[in-house]
Amino acid sequence: MVPVTADTREWSNLYRQAADIHYSPEYALVYSETDGLDVRAAISHDGASSILHPFVMRPLSSLPFGGFEGSFDLVQLYGFGGPILSGKDSSLMVKHCAAFEKWARENRVATEYANIHPLLPSQRTELLRSNIKLDFVKDVVVWNLKDLLDPIESVNRGHKSSIAHAKAAGVRVERVPMTAENLRIFRRIYDATMDRRGAANRWRFKPQYFANLALKLNLDRTSLFFAFAGREVASAYFLMHDKGIAYYHFGGSDERFFELRSSNFLMLETARWLKRQGYAEYHLGGGVTASPDDTLLRFKKGFSKEVAPLYSYSRILHNDLYNELNAAKKAFETQTLGEEVASDFFPLYRRGL
Repeated sequence: MVPVTADTREWSNLYRQAADIHYSPEYALVYSETDGLDVRAAISHDGASSILHPFVMRPLSSLPFGGFEGSFDLVQLYGFGGPILSGKDSSLMVKHCAAFEKWARENRVATEYANIHPLLPSQRTELLRSNIKLDFVKDVVVWNLKDLLDPIESVNRGHKSSIAHAKAAGVRVERVPMTAENLRIFRRIYDATMDRRGAANRWRFKPQYFANLALKLNLDRTSLFFAFAGREVASAYFLMHDKGIAYYHFGGSDERFFELRSSNFLMLETARWLKRQGYAEYHLGGGVTASPDDTLLRFKKGFSKEVAPLYSYSRILHNDLYNELNAAKKAFETQTLGEEVASDFFPLYRRGL
């Protein structure tokens, strides 16, 4: 296992072959340095084929029922994870998964959870061949830029009307420098948007997070866009992009300017900029929920009707340890709450925490 804080030349070399920014050692460093996470990568080679498998190693000693020092579980970095194959040797994924499970048992690693990349269907195929069970999470919206002369071609009538309204109101969109002041403005708008939506903790980040993204991924792989109403910022998007794919992961709007519909115009102009830079796909993500009627999902589908399925996997890597953890969690629930919590959350020992 290669920790991100160690010599990452091998990790970097494999990232050049892999197909996505979420697998870069620089992306892992953002979380290592921002949150102090233990980020590592499992690496496998066989001839011209290789596998890169980043993950966060979480100590189970922090669980409130205690007694599990030296034990861990694994999750992905924010976005997507799991092992990804570069090359044509499908048998390498089977070998990698078997070796990874052996390592997990030897190092008291209970479970692993990861969302796999919706725009890399080969990853899904290789995992299924390796007997990794996949669970459908939700559909995400993909804006296929390469087949459009202008991204507005796929925008629906309602969004086109909103874009025309914003332009008539004098809204202008700019890609702005990643200065401390611009990042502060973005952070203010993003946090206010998350507060307004009652967003879960996974959508909230430490103050230095966005600055670290810009620093580690650099200006070739990150962009900050503002939609201005006069001198005020009405809405803002922070994009990540590399290897032909761009991500609308983070965005927000100032509620004082809702009537200007600046966010619709901002989305279109970011897509136009990305197309000019040669990006083929713009990942807009899904809704807050898995419902096809989710409001955020409907907003995104107004720009592109193309969707891709997001799958995840949850696997037990150390059965005995998993059972010990679950027994301790159930006893803790009974002692503190008077009964066990009714939930099918995985892993069970982290439900409600």
